[in-house]
Amino acid sequence: MMMKRDRLLWLSAAAGPFVWFVLLFAAYSVTPPAHMMGRVMTLRLLHLGALMVTLAAAAIAVRELDGARKNERAWFMATGALALSALSAALVIASAIPTLMLVPGAEP
Repeated sequence: MMMKRDRLLWLSAAAGPFVWFVLLFAAYSVTPPAHMMGRVMTLRLLHLGALMVTLAAAAIAVRELDGARKNERAWFMATGALALSALSAALVIASAIPTLMLVPGAEP
């Protein structure tokens, strides 16, 4: 039982930053063709998928936070995982704003 909790806590702590890191590379490689061909939907779907993964990691952290009242280490990891997931979600949303606001091909 404790081993499963540790795995979930590590997964929820690492998922958000990892997904944001992968999103940066994927968006960088998709952006020029997406704007040349007028296919911005691929870029928007990448951001949406990354946001869903970070929100799922936050949900795992909240669930583990509820069950970690007596274990200080588990509570600390769940709190940190929730903070990392929230920060990663904010970063994913911030990186999606130009895609949503700018007209394709009108970037400087």
